[in-house]
Amino acid sequence: MVRREFVPFDCEIIRKELEALLDDDVAKLATLMDYYEHCGLGNPTPVQIDDYGDGIYRLRHIKPAYQGRLLYFSVDRIAGFERLIILIAYKKEGKKTPIKVLETAKRRKLIWENMRNKK
Repeated sequence: MVRREFVPFDCEIIRKELEALLDDDVAKLATLMDYYEHCGLGNPTPVQIDDYGDGIYRLRHIKPAYQGRLLYFSVDRIAGFERLIILIAYKKEGKKTPIKVLETAKRRKLIWENMRNKK
C-alpha cells in the first residue's frame, strides 16, 4: 500500500488555475486526487495517470467528458509514502495536452527543484 499526498507547486497559482475550471471539473479532480492518494499502486479506475516524461505525470478521469486535468511530479518517496507536487491545473482543450501547458509544468518543476536545493 502506498499513501500519497498532493501538494501545490504554489498555493496561490494552483488555486487560481482551479478556479478557472468548471465547478464540476474541480469537484471531479478533487475526488480523483483523494482517491489516488489512498488507492495503492497502478492506474486505479476511474483515475487515469499518463506519463509525460521527465518525471511529469497527468491525472485525469478515464471519461473524457470531465475536462479538468493536472500535471504533477513525485518527490520524497519513502517506505509507503509519496509526495506529489501539482505543477499545473488546466482544462482539456483538445486531444493532446497543449505544448504551452507542458512547458509551464517543466518550468515550474525546475523552479521547485532549484528552490528545494537551495534550502
